[in-house]
Amino acid sequence: MHAYVALYSTGDGGLTWTDILDPSTDNDIQSFTKTGMIFVDARTGWLTRDAQGVDSIPHTFITRDGGVSWTRIDLPAPAGTNRLV
Repeated sequence: MHAYVALYSTGDGGLTWTDILDPSTDNDIQSFTKTGMIFVDARTGWLTRDAQGVDSIPHTFITRDGGVSWTRIDLPAPAGTNRLV
């Protein structure tokens, strides 16, 4: 279950683009369907995906280097619920 993505960056309104992340990387974000991505500034971004039940732990990813690397953040289960692991 992989939904490969490439990520490019531009600093001149789209005249030129730089390859930040390509599908050949061994990066955890390459698996599953992506459901959203937003950058709050040039360096910090968030990515969500749908693990389609394969991964029982809800999670998101954050980048602090413009999308070069991503860190998974596991989200806590709502209070009063049990998480299947």
